[in-house]
Amino acid sequence: MLTVAARRRLGLLIGVCCSLVLLFALYRRPLMSVEDVGAHALGITGLHEPQSVDGFSYAYTQGDAGIRFPQVGVANFAVDLRMGGPQGSLPVTAQIVTPLQTLGMGTVERIRSYHLLLPATQHGNLDFQLQSETRMVASDPRTLGLLLDWVRLRSIGATLPPVWGILSVPGLWLLLWLMLHPFGGALVSIVKITLAWRLALWMAGAAGLWFSRSLYSVGKAMTHHGRIAERDEFVWNTFAGAWIQWDAVHYQTIALNGYSFAGERYPNIAFFPLYPLLIRFILPLTRGNLTLAPLIVSQLAFLVGLVMLSDLLKRDFSASVAQRTLVLLLLFPTSLFFAAAYTESLAFALVVAVLWALRRQNWWLAGAAGFFLALTRLPGVMMTPVLLVAYAQHCEWQWRKVGPSLLATLLPAWGLACFMLFQWRSFDTPLAFLIAQQSWENRLSPPWVMPLVLLRAVSVGAEWPMAVFQAATWMSFVGLMFVGLRHLPLVYGLTAVLMLAPAYLSNFPWSLPRHVLIGVPAFISMAVIAEEAWARRIIFGLFGSLLVIAVVLFVNSFWVA
Repeated sequence: MLTVAARRRLGLLIGVCCSLVLLFALYRRPLMSVEDVGAHALGITGLHEPQSVDGFSYAYTQGDAGIRFPQVGVANFAVDLRMGGPQGSLPVTAQIVTPLQTLGMGTVERIRSYHLLLPATQHGNLDFQLQSETRMVASDPRTLGLLLDWVRLRSIGATLPPVWGILSVPGLWLLLWLMLHPFGGALVSIVKITLAWRLALWMAGAAGLWFSRSLYSVGKAMTHHGRIAERDEFVWNTFAGAWIQWDAVHYQTIALNGYSFAGERYPNIAFFPLYPLLIRFILPLTRGNLTLAPLIVSQLAFLVGLVMLSDLLKRDFSASVAQRTLVLLLLFPTSLFFAAAYTESLAFALVVAVLWALRRQNWWLAGAAGFFLALTRLPGVMMTPVLLVAYAQHCEWQWRKVGPSLLATLLPAWGLACFMLFQWRSFDTPLAFLIAQQSWENRLSPPWVMPLVLLRAVSVGAEWPMAVFQAATWMSFVGLMFVGLRHLPLVYGLTAVLMLAPAYLSNFPWSLPRHVLIGVPAFISMAVIAEEAWARRIIFGLFGSLLVIAVVLFVNSFWVA
């Protein structure tokens, strides 16, 4: 008779095997994908704005267009290009450049179809450059390359899953096992709370989008980057489109086309790689939809983080503290970023995972979570001192008790080192991400710079309402850090300080209200303070009201940070 643990392991093994079989079966199916270039096709860069004449839609290249079909599988593919020279009559020479070869196409003139046979990479991506001469056409100020109508992709022969797909299946099942088994029935209640919170955000967002025109003057008086949202795609924007703002666009670009640095006004190397990598991994599951993929990553990561946080706090504190902490997190005015295409949800889940593993003295799991956290956000590297302190406490501060697991405490630093090595290889400097921050007007500054900037903004700035909120956030979390150091276990208090330190050592206050979201122990301090019912009612009411306002501002791009 198998034990419960043995049945779980057997079920996990069967799930992994079945998933691998299903993955191979899915990629064995013939693939057909058509990108209509005139309809803003995904995966094509280096184009002028699409045009349409008598129902015929197309776009001109700028002379060097990049075409990408991500995660199509490892195989040979037939690629059909319907294109011609400028105006469908002017001749230009063209060539196809792939990572392995360059194919000359001669002179392209009249619009017709071209047929190619190209191999995908071992990672399952099909990438090539469409290069050509450019022409100037009368009455058109642009330099025009090829006229591109559509691109069609067909798989030839057997297709294998990309390497990441084979490796990720066991990880997905392990994640499912962690969610279902160690936490018991808590998962159902947390899912219900999270769905209710998400529904409330959708409703607030829908109201903000519907009344966008009348709210415009108010929003512009409070913040910047405001716009009027039209009602043409109201449903899509309510549930998906409006949750892709500002930084989210850069994560989409990285997931699709990789990093940029030299010669860019806003180099996207300033953003860390794990989140866009996960977006790219699940793109096939969303049929290449670059809006849904990041939102799915954010929602799943946040749910996993909430489940682990609830289990952690029930063990270390009490069920009431766990419940209050979760509610405070969900109601906090900038919790909307957990629902948007930002890294907050993934970073939050990984911070919780580090603490969850530390409290169980699982050093390698804690180190691995810290490693991935350092690949998600810069504060992740600050988990190294947290791990070292926790390990020293475990060893009772005696060197003779130190073992090989000490190496696990260095994994967060190794995560940042890996990203720096990538930059060194790609851009000839390991500090490209810090250099790029200067373009974003975000610099490392002494701790007194932020309050001075906020004081100036409150007193003389036109956007003083937002400055007041930023200043209140700054002061509140300073107090919560002190409460955490005084009343919480040392690992919790130290985590709060180190996760918040980069945000407090910046000169850019606009991102502060969302950056505090990964200072998870600060919310635990808040839950401890809000033990009295009257205090909870005041905090919940205030937070809930501000959250609705923040969502309305966010979906209309009045406030993006």
